[in-house]
Amino acid sequence: MKLENPPLRSEIERRLSVLQEWKANGIPPEYVLPQSLTEARQWNVPKLGIQPIASPNSFTKGHPEHGKLVSKIAELLTFLNNKYEGAVSGVTRPTVRDQVKAEKTGKLKDMLASAEDQLTMVAGQWYAERKVAQTVKRDLTDAKLELASLHERLAEKDTEIADLKRRLMPSERLRVIE
Repeated sequence: MKLENPPLRSEIERRLSVLQEWKANGIPPEYVLPQSLTEARQWNVPKLGIQPIASPNSFTKGHPEHGKLVSKIAELLTFLNNKYEGAVSGVTRPTVRDQVKAEKTGKLKDMLASAEDQLTMVAGQWYAERKVAQTVKRDLTDAKLELASLHERLAEKDTEIADLKRRLMPSERLRVIE
């Protein structure tokens, strides 16, 4: 039979090998035993060379190529879960699902902290820009008032010049002859 996906087969075989070793020697306390085939498919333990399998359709007992290996994994999971059910040294083991939730929670907390930092930074920038805008608005208002005052003074000067021209007009008719 030709292999469709050798990396997938090696991932399945790696899971099987680890579970067989655990059946023979016990589960090391630093590792978590998957509780189901779904958790076995999502299992991610780089120290053991186990990566998640993306395709749920390839990791089933009924799969034409991998079904026998997956069935062996299911049997080993049942055996190990029954043998080590719930407790080791009186401490309940977390499931793979719990680990995945913890990882997601940790990532979400990191994303939330990053978002809060960005919000604080943006709020600080907004306040700084608002202060600059208020200063510019105040300066513009002052400039408008000064311009209105200058227009008023200019109008007064125009009136004064017109008045002085009227006064000078009669005296322009008289000329001094030397």
